[in-house]
Amino acid sequence: EYVLMVWSITVVEEYNSCFIGRIKAIVRPMAIVDVLAIIPFYLNLILGNSNLDLRFLRTLRLFRLVRLFRHSQLSEAFLTLRDVVNSKRRQLGMSMAIFVLIVLLGSSIMFIIESSQENTKFTSIPASLWWGIVTMTTIGYGDMVPETTLGKVCASLVAYLGLCTLALPVGILGAGFIEYTDLQSSEALPQDKAEEDDTSSCHREHQI
Repeated sequence: EYVLMVWSITVVEEYNSCFIGRIKAIVRPMAIVDVLAIIPFYLNLILGNSNLDLRFLRTLRLFRLVRLFRHSQLSEAFLTLRDVVNSKRRQLGMSMAIFVLIVLLGSSIMFIIESSQENTKFTSIPASLWWGIVTMTTIGYGDMVPETTLGKVCASLVAYLGLCTLALPVGILGAGFIEYTDLQSSEALPQDKAEEDDTSSCHREHQI
């Protein structure tokens, strides 16, 4: 595949030179990744049963996924997402600050409640932060569980606040997409109206 690519690359206008065009194609980043990916196979054939293991180089072919971002529709979608996130960065930052604040308060309160229990895993506030993050993100690994009734009530409240906090960015981004769509529509209307006016004036001139 690599050899055929190098041989036939001259049909592309950018690489139409017989020698220089192929050299330019070979030194492209994606072409270099292809070479690094196939080198381990041929080195094993040449060196035989050696202890040299270069199979990890094949993972470099994952960089070819970057080509997906060059697709017009996909790149346009990412640009839209970037514009929406940029326009709502303050609101998103505020929601992240609320999330961090609830994690800190919930973990501290849980440490105060559970620290008196025997064999508790809430040995410190930093250790309790792991429980706070897992609970707020609704993952719930179960490696740290409150034992007291008050602790369970506090955990339920923190889990509920976690759902509410995680819903904030969804609503913010949803509102941002609606505003972006309305803005694009409002910008497109004058242009469409101008085109209609030009078309109607042309018809009138033809009739005259």
